[in-house]
Amino acid sequence: MPRCCRWLGLAAVAAAPARAWDNGAALTPTRGWQNWNGFANNFNASLTLEIAHFLKDTGLLAAGFEYLTLGGMGFAEHGDPQEVPGFPNIPKQNITRNATGHLQADPARFPGPGSSPSCLAGGEELASCLLANNYSSPEACGCVNGNEGMRNLTDYLRSLGFKFGIYSAAGVNACDGAHGTSEGFEQQDADLFVNDWGAEYLMIDTCGTPAMPPPHGPPPGFVGGQGRWELTKWHDMLAAKQAAGAKPVLLHDCHVGCGSNFAGPTLAVKPCDLADPAQQWAFDTSGNHSALVDQARGLCAGCGGGPSSGCGGSARTSGNATG
Repeated sequence: MPRCCRWLGLAAVAAAPARAWDNGAALTPTRGWQNWNGFANNFNASLTLEIAHFLKDTGLLAAGFEYLTLGGMGFAEHGDPQEVPGFPNIPKQNITRNATGHLQADPARFPGPGSSPSCLAGGEELASCLLANNYSSPEACGCVNGNEGMRNLTDYLRSLGFKFGIYSAAGVNACDGAHGTSEGFEQQDADLFVNDWGAEYLMIDTCGTPAMPPPHGPPPGFVGGQGRWELTKWHDMLAAKQAAGAKPVLLHDCHVGCGSNFAGPTLAVKPCDLADPAQQWAFDTSGNHSALVDQARGLCAGCGGGPSSGCGGSARTSGNATG
């Protein structure tokens, strides 16, 4: 079996409800693949295409597994968090943005037009070149135009019949505590994800959202905490895009559970989430799929809905088929 499918992330998750944001984006349960549990941040265009062709060739795409979502950091990084030039009041980032604050996809992972043959080929030659410059200058290895590379990839995925999804984090850090977020750049990121890359599924993580003063925190009189404020910004941007003629986007608050940081019903199509499952299917180990099914029942009840409440796991669980 191809490497893409050793940890094949497939899940059927609940459709949009009365209490979730019903914008028409999830009229049936969302099914598809997400890289996180099988590959974490170790993904690129080649792996994504391998996954896509497997899903199509095996009939899973035709059966409804249509979302192909990239979670984790596919953006160029530069070591320790730094102030974004020209944006002194924004939390420090270790992901690269240009002069207008727009994210830059990693050109070594998603090489675009103008990249050298050695960059496009990948493999040991590219890995050695990147290691030699501490992964800080992919351009020195002939890798350029990461955003164009990502756009080419997403265009191709749509031509196969997939819907593209992507992850970002709100607040001061992603859940791993180590990566930058969309905080202060929500409009730039929404424009990039939806307008440029055609995303129809956005996973917004709200686990790194400690209370912050305005403008990053909620304005006076806002009802709800920092997590709800973060999701409010994304909800309002996506609603405005849809009102202007864009496709509806499935907004997923992928913060675990319905605790104090829970963004709440009406804002997200999928308003809460489960813990990351282990890479196994067993019945006696915490964190496994069967335990998460039981957890989902209680979670959705706590969110105020039943099987169609929009609660439940994202399309990112993983099986260990190894045929």
